[in-house]
Amino acid sequence: MLNYRRKLLFTLCIAMMMLMLPFTAFADTTPGKVESVTATVTAKKVSLSWSSVAGARGYDVYLQDAKTEETFHARVKKRTSTTITGLLPGTTFNAWVEAYNRAGEGEASDSITCTTLAKTSGKSVKDVHTMYFSAYLNKEEQGLPQGTKVVVTDKSYIRAENSEVVLPNGNIRFIPEMSLTYTGCLNERGDYTTQVKEDFINRKGVGSATEYLVWVCTNYQKFYVFRGSSGNWTLFRTYKCTTGSYESPTRPSFGYRIKNKIDSVSFDEYSYGKYGLYFGQFIHTWPYYKGSETSKVAGYRTLGSLPQSHGCVRLTDEAALWCYENLPMDTRVVVF
Repeated sequence: MLNYRRKLLFTLCIAMMMLMLPFTAFADTTPGKVESVTATVTAKKVSLSWSSVAGARGYDVYLQDAKTEETFHARVKKRTSTTITGLLPGTTFNAWVEAYNRAGEGEASDSITCTTLAKTSGKSVKDVHTMYFSAYLNKEEQGLPQGTKVVVTDKSYIRAENSEVVLPNGNIRFIPEMSLTYTGCLNERGDYTTQVKEDFINRKGVGSATEYLVWVCTNYQKFYVFRGSSGNWTLFRTYKCTTGSYESPTRPSFGYRIKNKIDSVSFDEYSYGKYGLYFGQFIHTWPYYKGSETSKVAGYRTLGSLPQSHGCVRLTDEAALWCYENLPMDTRVVVF
């Protein structure tokens, strides 16, 4: 009987060891190769994403300056994306990702190349551009896979026409607007110099039926008022403003004019704006809650930095009141 029990115990031990072998082998195996690494860039950031790898505890992300070989490293757990900030504008990087677990690091992904956007200095008319947007391809287009992240540098507002986009490797393509899904605004902080503002408007030869002209600058979220005449405009006032979000952007045009004025603009059953000037969209104050003269809708502190309206142009109360009282009907409004 004792020998029988010893044999049974021995058999059970062997069976237990055999059952544990696959788990032991799995734990001692490094994860597989990371696939599908993509990048989205701004002037100072690179956002990377990739496919998950079975058995990975996390990922090591590498971003290497293609010229100096300076390498940025980030260790990411439980996520398949990360953003590396503080980069130099107009710089080309190589990026790759490695999965890791207790057994070590797996095979590195194929390296991809991406270039940060060249940040404008605001010191030249060549720096002037409309706001950029982040987006991705909602279907395969021109050999690019669905989901490819891009930066839209010249947006078309007609779905059948092409928008100019920058790919993760810095190359420029022209993609049908209907193939793009937008995810954010990429407006910059700062401002153009007075000379650039005046030179830009005057070189465009834009006229106005009044002594005033307005330029709504979407890139810097600024509202410029000029006095003079075509070819001889002088900057008169500069205000902070907020324009439309990526879902409902304020459409660029040199042909708007002030068509109507209304002292209170109702948006919905909850909010309204004061001192409205209609040019195709409204210029008005930051929205107030209905029934209140003092309580503003959330987000007022972001005025001048975060595009988030439904297409209208929001100003401070003081700026909106001045425009309402001083800008005549038919004043030209440029959105760019």
